[in-house]
Amino acid sequence: MITPFGIGIISATRLPEFESRRDKPHPVPHRARKCERQDESEPEAQSFTDEPIRPVMKMTQAAYEAVMEDLAGQPFEREQGGMFLGPDDAQHLVTRYVKDEHGLSTAGSFTIDHEVLNGVIQHVRPAHLTCVGLVHSHPNGICRPSGGDLHFLHRIFSSPKNGNGSHSFLFPIVCNRQLHPFIVDTRDVRRMLPAELQLV
Repeated sequence: MITPFGIGIISATRLPEFESRRDKPHPVPHRARKCERQDESEPEAQSFTDEPIRPVMKMTQAAYEAVMEDLAGQPFEREQGGMFLGPDDAQHLVTRYVKDEHGLSTAGSFTIDHEVLNGVIQHVRPAHLTCVGLVHSHPNGICRPSGGDLHFLHRIFSSPKNGNGSHSFLFPIVCNRQLHPFIVDTRDVRRMLPAELQLV
């Protein structure tokens, strides 16, 4: 689970401080459904939907290999993560993985270093790259974003400063030495969609 941070995620997005604490894993319903929100200030923890057609998350082979070497190369001991970079005009495409070397990690949480990651985003903007997503590891058996992850995403995308114009944000989980792709609807983070991974 990732915890709050402050990052420049998309265009002018700033990554907030974020800590990911795992809650109970969320079951995936058999059909997509809308969750009625009782409190508009916080997302509901149950947000996973299975769409008949899954959205596609594209990733270069080099980016995929970097993620898997970093997050799945050794048996799980503690949560770790990093940021995905991709083109401004193709935000379902990951071209580079940036490991968060200075994030704080435990067996049950990961807090990103938003200052360093925001600095990376500022550095790559002239090349028309931006943050298109975040990835982190979970313990074996917890292979989807947690309630804490959803609260973190809600904090990012409830800010008017954060937005990439695409309404989607890549948020895969590495678990059991596999990458489990998810895409978040930034207009409503309760819509966490399992995705299909395509290596390009």
